[in-house]
Amino acid sequence: MYPYLIGSLTICAAAAASLAAAPARLRRSAWVAALLSMPFTLVSLDYGDYWHPSRLWGMRLGLEDLLLCVSSGVLLWCLPAALGVGRVQLRISWATMLRRYFATLLAGALLVGVCRLWGASASFSLFAAMAAVTFAILMRQAGYWRLALAGSLFYLTLYTAILKYSWLAFPAFSSDWNWAGLCGVTIIGVPLEEIAWATGYGAVWPLIVAYALQARIEPSAC
Repeated sequence: MYPYLIGSLTICAAAAASLAAAPARLRRSAWVAALLSMPFTLVSLDYGDYWHPSRLWGMRLGLEDLLLCVSSGVLLWCLPAALGVGRVQLRISWATMLRRYFATLLAGALLVGVCRLWGASASFSLFAAMAAVTFAILMRQAGYWRLALAGSLFYLTLYTAILKYSWLAFPAFSSDWNWAGLCGVTIIGVPLEEIAWATGYGAVWPLIVAYALQARIEPSAC
């Protein structure tokens, strides 16, 4: 069995449901979120000391990583509208979108690199970069806070539930983590590093997409 693949497919199913529930204007932009999320698959290459899951064909980077990133990217873009955080208006300029996206991607990668050079772990480096990017975007677009909050809370709940159930269904799956290298703090049995990743990614990804697509949030009518 491949619990990592099963977990990725579960998030993929959640993404499909969020896509079906989202307004048409967001469904049309979901493919952009999917494409923009693909480079984040490469983050897994830096996690060899953190965990070593069984992947199809035994590769360091596989279909599971791509499914997780793309489905999470779609889920975290479509979900806020399904939760009613407000009406999202888009003004897509391809030149602006690519400029903002790659600038954000480069800034995040540089922050991870600096943290790694200072000897920080891969998980801490990634969380620090996500937190910094989240703060920077919210400083420019304070109205996006509802996207960040909705994405963070839901993704944390979903990801933690999937991970916890996967460990219960496949006890050997928990041995894929390097527990000796973790901080040792757990919440309902889930390492703090996993909690931090789900919280940070759930917050930062909808902000990155909204910022790249020049989204404007209009409050929902009461």
